[in-house]
Amino acid sequence: MRSALIITTMNELSLKLKNEVVRHLTNNEQIIDEKYLHKGGKVYSRRELAAEIKAETEFGIDLLARMITLAIDISTRQK
Repeated sequence: MRSALIITTMNELSLKLKNEVVRHLTNNEQIIDEKYLHKGGKVYSRRELAAEIKAETEFGIDLLARMITLAIDISTRQK
């Protein structure tokens, strides 16, 4: 029972983090289509990155995980 609650909580947290990253990437219409990230010979705009994350592509999932890891790392270094 407890492990099901943990899994549910983790899934909810993951969804909230995913939605927040997508919101952050797409919140400014003036820069949404400008070049933002170069990866593997391709240039992505914020709109394209948000679409990758929303679609849960392999690239989108990896990108989201790296962004979350970086945010946690930066937060812990500031303490």
